Amino acid sequence: MLSIFDGLDKLFCEHSNLFWIVFRLRKLLNVAILMTSTMALTETLECLVDNICKCLESDRASVFIFDQETECLWTKVARGSSKKI
Repeated sequence: MLSIFDGLDKLFCEHSNLFWIVFRLRKLLNVAILMTSTMALTETLECLVDNICKCLESDRASVFIFDQETECLWTKVARGSSKKI
């Protein structure tokens, strides 16, 4: 006789890729919700970088800003690096 846990295990094994995609999409949705909050820009970008790193399972990420007046590219938020770019 199969238990509910055996059924769930079989379901998860058969659809593990789908569950993984849904899990990652849910993280991205949380990031989108975060971006519409009323936080300050830097705080929002820091949360964004942290959540994107978790979603992509990466150790490092950066947000670059392009200043059109000076034509310079600079880092606004960086995670995983103590070095200035």
